[in-house]
Amino acid sequence: LRGLYRWRDGSLRRWGRAGSFAAESVTDVLPDREGRVWAIARRPVLIADAESEDFQPVTVPVDYCRTIVQDREGSFWLGTAASGITRLRPSAFRNIPGLPRQEARAIASDAAGAVWVAITGRGLARIAPDGAVREIPVGTGVDAEMWSVESDAAGAIWFGTAGALGVWRDGQIERFPAVRNVHAIFRD
Repeated sequence: LRGLYRWRDGSLRRWGRAGSFAAESVTDVLPDREGRVWAIARRPVLIADAESEDFQPVTVPVDYCRTIVQDREGSFWLGTAASGITRLRPSAFRNIPGLPRQEARAIASDAAGAVWVAITGRGLARIAPDGAVREIPVGTGVDAEMWSVESDAAGAIWFGTAGALGVWRDGQIERFPAVRNVHAIFRD
């Protein structure tokens, strides 16, 4: 399926006016705190009110967008397939220096205000609230084939790779090799 679909009132239907997502595969959706819905469809990034059918393009300075997250300050972080991470504050987009320019497959923010990035072939990167970047290697081979990242209420960072589910807690990594290929992690 291409485009964006919504389950509502007991049925699945295409969401957005005809042509909004014509040839695009939607890779991420984010309902933000203001009641808008962001749809990441490579390029352009699209935004609409949650009740609207009118998605409008948002011009961004990068191509091949894959994922989006909103941090506690209200900034949006875009992960791309080849250009690293871009941060959108209410005033402007800004590429984040210090990160490898590789595919950012997933982004999460934690309670302390840090942003965590799952970088294909590299592991995790932590962007502190002051902008300092720290790379955290998680392994090699399938263990570095990053797919997902999420923080939990206790401050641990969970990540999914082709090789195992993992958790970074108190500076240590624990792996759960029986759980492989975790493409998404959800915190309830």
